[in-house]
Amino acid sequence: MKLARYREIREIGSDLNQKISEFLIEKDKDCFTRSARSLGMLEGNSIILESEESIGFIADFMLFEGKIGNENCFDYYYENAPDLNDTEEIILEGMANQVSSLYEIQKVDAINKIIFVKDVLNSGLEYQIMDVNMSNTLEKAFLIFTRLMPIEGVWITTGVAFNFDLEEKERILTRLSLEQFKRNRKELKPAEKFLFFYKLNLSIGIPTRFE
Repeated sequence: MKLARYREIREIGSDLNQKISEFLIEKDKDCFTRSARSLGMLEGNSIILESEESIGFIADFMLFEGKIGNENCFDYYYENAPDLNDTEEIILEGMANQVSSLYEIQKVDAINKIIFVKDVLNSGLEYQIMDVNMSNTLEKAFLIFTRLMPIEGVWITTGVAFNFDLEEKERILTRLSLEQFKRNRKELKPAEKFLFFYKLNLSIGIPTRFE
């Protein structure tokens, strides 16, 4: 993918995320508030934003893990979406196939804006992520928890990521194993996994801008 096309997809994707959020809140005005409560950002009836990224965290959780009635919010939008243009359709399909996990950076190609990663939680899986700022700021000694979506032959983050020092790897995996043990399952559900890494980010995460 050429850089100009990447930037176009990012720009259109940002607008699409806003459209989706507005659509979901129009259908269920409390879905955003429920997501804020899940992330511990609700005090009484007020949403407490802990950082400038907080709105993005809530919106991401609402879209991919939230519910409207008994239906997942993204699935609800996917089935009931208004007319979209061609690029929006491509992005929506990528979102429908997103995967979330903890990734270890293997190599950074700053020239082509590509980050080579391996999936820490699913052995053997490797991805090439296209991201401008991440390729300019991150180094090999990082772990990232994010959602990756396939778009026109490359993987792109959905926009939200939690970043950790590679030295924290064993401590993170130990904590994750303990959380799985507490819940009596081999793997956390997607919403549980997001909440686990979100809370971990609050204590040991490293701020990094993604674009």
